[in-house]
Amino acid sequence: MSRLRLWACAALFIAPMAAHCAGAAALEVQEAFVELHTSPNSSYPVVDIAERGEKLQIIKRRTEWLKVRTEGGRVGWIHMLEVRKSLKAAGLSAMSLAKPKPPAPLSL
Repeated sequence: MSRLRLWACAALFIAPMAAHCAGAAALEVQEAFVELHTSPNSSYPVVDIAERGEKLQIIKRRTEWLKVRTEGGRVGWIHMLEVRKSLKAAGLSAMSLAKPKPPAPLSL
């Protein structure tokens, strides 16, 4: 495969991923506080909390759990039910946070 074709294939694969990352969802905590867990399960330890007014960047979703990063750089997992007011205020839903589908394979 020529280098040009290889670069073209790489660009077609990476572009949708970069666009998804650039448009990462964010929300502002509307609840009094939310607990950040070490892993996506309530039986894992709470490592920190985010208080009302704090902004969270959603890194990824796993089932009903969201991996988030606070403005201070803290990372943890929160259950979607704990932030339902925050999600509603941000105009987000479970469907809008679904994993993006990978691009269709190219036929060369």
